[in-house]
Order: sequence, then structure tokens, then C-alpha cells
Amino acid sequence: MVIAAVQRDIDGLVARDPSIEGAALAAVALVLAAELDKTDISATAKSMCAKSLMDALERLREMVPARVLDDAVDDLTARRDERIAKAAQA
Repeated sequence: MVIAAVQRDIDGLVARDPSIEGAALAAVALVLAAELDKTDISATAKSMCAKSLMDALERLREMVPARVLDDAVDDLTARRDERIAKAAQA
């Protein structure tokens, strides 16, 4: 259950930066997720694994470039700049 969720998170990061796929930190995250899926470890061990997993995922997210979202204001600005440039040429 946890390992599948972590794999989906890593796949999403790989889609933005393929180099993440082979990163040791991604492998560590998967190992920690596998530990959390086990039923024979103590609650204390699980909480420590969960904390380490969250830290590893956060570090992986920091390694990936931020998403560039479309911005309506930027689109309007670009169109305005085009109109101004065309008017200046006329």
C-alpha cells in the first residue's frame, strides 16, 4: 500500500526530471515504504520509518525543477506586446 503510493510519487517526479529514477534517494524512499508495509515491526519503528520517508520524499521534490504553470496574465502581456510591436512596424 505505502510502496505503491511512493512509487506513484516517484513516477510523477521522474516525469518532470528523468534523472530522479536512478537516484539513491528514490531507492531509499522505496525501501522505507516497503518497511512501512510490513506488519511485523513496532509502531515506534514505523513512526521512525515514516519520518525518514517523508524527509526523503521532500528532498526528492527539492531536486526536481518546479512546474511552470500557465499564467493568464503572462498570456495577456505577451499578446499586448505583440500588438504593440505590430503597431510600431506599421
